[in-house]
Amino acid sequence: MFQIKRSGKDRDPMFWSFGKIHGLENIAFADPAELKETNGNPVKIQKIVDRFDGSTFQIDSYEHLTQELQGALADFRSKVESIEMSSSDRKKLLSLPFYLSKRSQLPEPRRGQKEFSLFTQLSG
Repeated sequence: MFQIKRSGKDRDPMFWSFGKIHGLENIAFADPAELKETNGNPVKIQKIVDRFDGSTFQIDSYEHLTQELQGALADFRSKVESIEMSSSDRKKLLSLPFYLSKRSQLPEPRRGQKEFSLFTQLSG
């Protein structure tokens, strides 16, 4: 069996395991035992994450959404704090839900992007 040689950012085990995974927020729907079996291999984690398309959770009201969000964030924080890691890595993980919420693709390109001229031609 061959050994994977890591260089640059890949030397950091947190970046190696999570830095290249698309749709990482869906890891919340995965079975923790199954994730543990991956031993941090990002390819195996990506295969697990790809099976989930998102939540089927139903929201009844704004208050219900707020209550569920606060509960989910509290659970996330307690899980992160139970993992032994450096304080800088802990801060990165705790900020992850907020950074993921910022990463949404806007439907409208901006000036300077190569798609802008095509967009203006199509939309007027």
